[in-house]
Amino acid sequence: SSGNGNCVVAGPPITVDFDNPGKTVFRLKVKMRDTSYIYTSLDDDFFDPEFGDTGLYNPVNLMAHTQGFLFGLEEFDEKKTTVLFVHGSSGTPRDWKYLVDGLDRSRFQPFFLYYPSGLPLDKLGSLLAQVVDAMDKNAGNGNRTIVLAAHSMGGLIALSAINKLSTDRPLPASLKLYISFSTPYGGDDSARKWLDTAPVMVPAWRDIAAGSAFLQELDRRQTPKALPFHLFFSYNDPSTFKLGESSDGAVTLRSQLAPVQQAAAVRLYGFNETHNGILASPAAREAFFRLIDSVSPRPAVGNAR
Repeated sequence: SSGNGNCVVAGPPITVDFDNPGKTVFRLKVKMRDTSYIYTSLDDDFFDPEFGDTGLYNPVNLMAHTQGFLFGLEEFDEKKTTVLFVHGSSGTPRDWKYLVDGLDRSRFQPFFLYYPSGLPLDKLGSLLAQVVDAMDKNAGNGNRTIVLAAHSMGGLIALSAINKLSTDRPLPASLKLYISFSTPYGGDDSARKWLDTAPVMVPAWRDIAAGSAFLQELDRRQTPKALPFHLFFSYNDPSTFKLGESSDGAVTLRSQLAPVQQAAAVRLYGFNETHNGILASPAAREAFFRLIDSVSPRPAVGNAR
């Protein structure tokens, strides 16, 4: 640790023998760096896609790498609309590069939840809820606008956070819009097989399995009507031999268009893209920009003299 802060490090494996108690002594050499939540580019090695798999299968190692959960490309500016991006399973904030590169940075400010995607989704929903709540409370003059954008499994985390933020209280006033991209709201049928056969148990798989208690709770709560929700879905399956249900190569259309979430959405937007390709789609980006523009305050224009 440095100062009053804490850090997470990946340590060596330790065998515990309850019949023969003892102690283990080891040296741990850790290269420390000054941490910051600001990185000037998503091309920085900090956001390398290899860390997406790390977060799925070894969450502690990702937390040792990031030493935090919220990152941006510039310091907070309360005059700008905050667009909070939530990546999906095995993802990193770099997944959003195409959309971010097109943002009008004079009006919009991107921030990213960078999290270990293998953790239980309810806990990740609580984490995101805390981030949004903190942003809302630190809004300064109270005029902050927050847009929540989530891809794939990140949409389940975002919806969980929204539900937590609206439990027994109004939604944060600054949260104006929620947009999801290719989210498996109906879960994944194959995830049940992973639970029985996978050599490594990933807690998130239990939550994303079709019919899970986590998904049932999301359906029961639904999306608050006070928050405009726009649902983007994708339907281009790149497989040479297409077997089973229609999908985008990763998530079925049936799951993306789960009835409860269809009913909650202000509008549905379909794109002939793959599951990850939707984040590099000009049509999806244009639709996204139109939506965030509609809730972003315009810069004040001085009175003519």
